[in-house]
Amino acid sequence: MKIALIGCAIWAHHIYTVGKNSCAYFAATIVIAVPIGAKVFTWLTTFMRKRSSFSGEKNSSN
Repeated sequence: MKIALIGCAIWAHHIYTVGKNSCAYFAATIVIAVPIGAKVFTWLTTFMRKRSSFSGEKNSSN
């Protein structure tokens, strides 16, 4: 929910075109980008772990 609320505030980066100070909007973009990046990498890691569990090489002792 927090990511969605911050994301709604990010649209303000369009104010760059009117010449206002962009530092606050840059900071807001970073604040939203970091958690989303963490989510994406977590999803990828989960996907890769689940995919490897179907390989059949799970603790096979001969």
